[in-house]
Amino acid sequence: NILDRKAGATALAAKVAGLDREGRDKVAARIADVAKVAPGGVVLQIGDLVGLSAAATVRSALDASLDVSALRAHVLSLTTVELGQLLDGPTRAKLAELKLSPAVVAPHVAAMSWPVPNSQPIVQWYLEATPVELVAHTMMRVGSDTARALSKAMNALGKDAWRWAFAVTEAMVGSSPTTGLNLEFTPKFEEVTAALAARTPKHGPGSQKGAAPGGAGALKALVPAGSIDIAALTQAITDAATFEKHEVRALASSPYRERLIAAATPAQLAVLLDYMGVSDAHQLDWFLDSTTMTLDDVLTVSSSWTASSVSLAFKNPKLVAKLSARFPKAGPGDVFGVNRTAVCELAQSSPAVRAWCAVTAQPQELLQVITFAVPTIAKMWNLLIADGLDPRWVERLGAGSSQDTRLRSLVLNCPDPAAAAWVRTHLIGDKIEAAHAGNKPLEIGPMAYEGSATKRFEDGLTNPEVSTAEIGRRTSELSPAELVKLRENPEQLATVLSVLHDEWLPRVLALVEPPLIAVLRTADLRAGIAAYIRTRPSSETTAAFRDEAVASRVRRNVRDPFTLLPALREPGVLAIVGKDPDTLQWLLDRTDAPFAISQLGHPEVAKAIAPSLTKAHVERIPAMMTLSANQRAALERIASYVKNLDIAESLRERLEIEGRDADEERTPVPKPEGGIAIAKDAQHKQDELEAALEHADLAGALDVVLTKPPTRANVLAVCRERASMAPQLLSNPEHGARVDRLRQVLDQSPVAVFPTVPWFAFLRTVEARRWLFEHEPPTVILAELAHEPELAHFVLAKLTENDPAVRTWIEALPKGTALTAAERRQVRQLFDSVTNDVAARRLFEIRFGSKVTSKTYTHDELARLWTLFERVPDAHIEQGSVTQLAETPAPSLPGQFGGGNMMFVEGLTRDDKDNHQYSGNLQLTRAQLTTAYGYDDAQLEARIATEEIKKVETPDGTRYEIQKKIVKLLDFTVLHEIGHAVDQMLGEQSELVYGLAGWRRYNESDVGQLAKDLGGWDRVTPADQQRIQDVWVSWMNMRTWDSLDTLIGDDHPALSKKYKGVGIVDLGRSKEAPMAGEAPPINGHHVVANHKNQQFYRVPDRTRNAAPSPYSLTAPQEYFAECYAEYYYSFTGPGTEDKKGGRLPGWIKGWFDQNIDTLKHNPARDRK
Repeated sequence: NILDRKAGATALAAKVAGLDREGRDKVAARIADVAKVAPGGVVLQIGDLVGLSAAATVRSALDASLDVSALRAHVLSLTTVELGQLLDGPTRAKLAELKLSPAVVAPHVAAMSWPVPNSQPIVQWYLEATPVELVAHTMMRVGSDTARALSKAMNALGKDAWRWAFAVTEAMVGSSPTTGLNLEFTPKFEEVTAALAARTPKHGPGSQKGAAPGGAGALKALVPAGSIDIAALTQAITDAATFEKHEVRALASSPYRERLIAAATPAQLAVLLDYMGVSDAHQLDWFLDSTTMTLDDVLTVSSSWTASSVSLAFKNPKLVAKLSARFPKAGPGDVFGVNRTAVCELAQSSPAVRAWCAVTAQPQELLQVITFAVPTIAKMWNLLIADGLDPRWVERLGAGSSQDTRLRSLVLNCPDPAAAAWVRTHLIGDKIEAAHAGNKPLEIGPMAYEGSATKRFEDGLTNPEVSTAEIGRRTSELSPAELVKLRENPEQLATVLSVLHDEWLPRVLALVEPPLIAVLRTADLRAGIAAYIRTRPSSETTAAFRDEAVASRVRRNVRDPFTLLPALREPGVLAIVGKDPDTLQWLLDRTDAPFAISQLGHPEVAKAIAPSLTKAHVERIPAMMTLSANQRAALERIASYVKNLDIAESLRERLEIEGRDADEERTPVPKPEGGIAIAKDAQHKQDELEAALEHADLAGALDVVLTKPPTRANVLAVCRERASMAPQLLSNPEHGARVDRLRQVLDQSPVAVFPTVPWFAFLRTVEARRWLFEHEPPTVILAELAHEPELAHFVLAKLTENDPAVRTWIEALPKGTALTAAERRQVRQLFDSVTNDVAARRLFEIRFGSKVTSKTYTHDELARLWTLFERVPDAHIEQGSVTQLAETPAPSLPGQFGGGNMMFVEGLTRDDKDNHQYSGNLQLTRAQLTTAYGYDDAQLEARIATEEIKKVETPDGTRYEIQKKIVKLLDFTVLHEIGHAVDQMLGEQSELVYGLAGWRRYNESDVGQLAKDLGGWDRVTPADQQRIQDVWVSWMNMRTWDSLDTLIGDDHPALSKKYKGVGIVDLGRSKEAPMAGEAPPINGHHVVANHKNQQFYRVPDRTRNAAPSPYSLTAPQEYFAECYAEYYYSFTGPGTEDKKGGRLPGWIKGWFDQNIDTLKHNPARDRK
């Protein structure tokens, strides 16, 4: 209602803070409406609350009624990256329209505080929106690192970014607190370089004494009661050879002070006072005496001050009082911008500053004042409340990421429970995992290790959890010998053929080669089986039709007898099959009459079928046809064998006048009067066919028979009679619509429709390709292309055009382990022959089942990955564990994996960088080394000799260091990510990690159990136990990885000395964040925390000492992946099996030997 302006906007932010996640998302979607009804400060707060990006929040606030103070406080809390993302062209234009310069809304930018100079968008904004004189003045104050960073940004922005160089005066250089122009400025423009070189000071200010021209008092003469030439005065002041120091100091007294304040602009006055040697703190006193000086003017000047200058100014209570009187509503950020931190520090000890903050500070500033020092949070809260601060000020806070640590420390130390609860609930909003972590290793089913594909296949047939597609995959993985056994097992064969559909049925048929009768009895007869039937011997067609159940099923489901079952064209087969009256009727119903007569009229066939002919059969033959001489002879031959004179006469009536050829003028034969509907339908079809065949060309004939509704038999007849013209039709794009219509009407492979047409004709147009690739088994096409390099090159080149037909074929091909050995060779053959990267990416997908989603991968890069992928067992990648392969510009790590998606940093596959495993600095005692690695004396000496281990003498005795192992970054990273895929395949709870290695994980709800496992927990009082758990849960949810003392003081139970010896307290007191096993061991275990997973882990000392890298100790998943990569890194193929395991200790290598290297099957595939 508020956003629709049906209600007032009072307490809008508080209402938003009370919403759940779904409600906040809805508000986020309507932030533009929020800006119409709420002031800018409220918009900023709401943007934080609903999780909008910093850029989106500020942009929305700029559209609201302006609240400069709140905007400034918000901008100051942004990171450099967030501010840079905000400052696009439209936003900079909006800021300029509102007259919001960097000095006003981002003082840290105006001061060029680090790391601002590293952000080109911020530097661009600063240069565009700041007076060039002030830019020059600021540039005289920057350090070397800043000068170098600014030079890089300004060179990228162009010559105009260096305009300030031409505004630098000798006076500016001479009075610079950094002793002149910084030589680290390196413009790439000659004119700029020359301008800066010309600004070399001749004198140091005040370094000499001399007589003033015109005598004493000449400098005062430059400050008359009337107008003052500020530029001339500034230049004169810097000339120490002309004016003595006391002359300059005299200008700070009355009446010269008042005259200067009145005559100079704020920027001029700031520069002038610098040259006069007036300290920053005293400069503020001058500014406050100016009646024209605005708050923004003060901020513009103070933005370049140091924190010590601000501290010095505020140590003067009179100056604080003067500031409060002049600008009663101005807070720390309004006056000092980036240096508000100095104000926060002063507030700890100065009652005047604290009282000023209580009245004027923005919520973000109050948060900084109160949490400036963790031990004094409660004290500062109480003092500010006593100064008049409303405790509900927290409700005006946002939840920006930069405030996360301060908000948490406030909650944990605030003496006001209500305020703490409000912040915890509405601003922090941690989602605490209530479930307890499981640590029991998951069992891996026996099928995962089953070497027999037959057993996996049989398990699939009986296991209801296995999908039909998985049954197809398992069938395709059978060996040739196992396929023979399946073919000879009628029961299993029938089960397989009955459940498979779509792409898997043709695939399995080609592999198993079952007898045709088995296919026709149980398989889906609409699932693209024509290609397989073409390969079967004629005798199998005969055998199938001798089984009445099979014959009946075929008659019900097959629409094109002579096309789907080409053996029927053989007289010997047709003579046997056609004896059955039902089959004979099916042939006549589903075939154009002239062709049916020519086939049935063969002497052997005519003699065989004549006894079965009935009047019902004859009625399916049109009463009037144009027949060729051969067809008339065939019909006469059938009639001659028929003993029933009525039927024979009816057949002869369908003959045209004797002697007239089919291509002569037709003489119609009268249609039988009173014919039944079947006869009329047959005659209609025949008339249509003859009308079509009057066209000499295939295209014209098709235009007749493809009208709605088309008769399949006539369409096939036209294709058969005009087959010689098919290559031209299929290859010409002008006929694309006709070809596409053929595909839709016939719904079967064009190879079956045009068996004599060469393959190249089917590939020339997109419509013909689509027809072929949709209906011909994809592996048949693969084999054809592998044997025809020119054809393959033509087809694969179409992938660069995103050809839908070729894409359909690629997607239909079996992938990974579903490919036979021959098919793998064919895919590699095509991969090696292609030159375009698009085809290479798709062929990689076929080989490994991993879709390459990044367009940046090249053929050569994929060839490197191909070799690495083939290094590991097939089941590790090719059975659905790695479904996508991508490249990303800048991840935090060289590789990432999750949900089947494997991702590498851009350029990794092109580089040949080295990396190292093992820390190289972990010193172990002999006992620790034995426990971790199990080396006996001989094994240890051998490793010392190869420099794998270094023996060192320390003050504590002999120690052993596992030396760094240099590895190729690409190889190790790829193997590491494959390790993640295998771990996820097995449920990420393997026996290695949670059994042998002894990892234990703890969710946030398990902190109490972690504390108990670390020991001494029973010594802690129940109240303190809860407080300790609260701290660790909050710490786990932090957005930074600081130690515990960033949240609480030493007097908190979680760090208290009185609980020394309590494991979890000792962990906090160690001052080391528990990352990657870096914290000291507690009772023989190391605690590891992972903020990303929001879990704690406890790792035995043995596991930590045997870790292949520090990174392996960041999480159980990383431990598995690093061990996996180490196991396979040195193995490069047959003959190097002894290299498996690398440096892994025997207890880890043995587990991989037995449980990972033997994996034959991905158990995740079983799930439907």
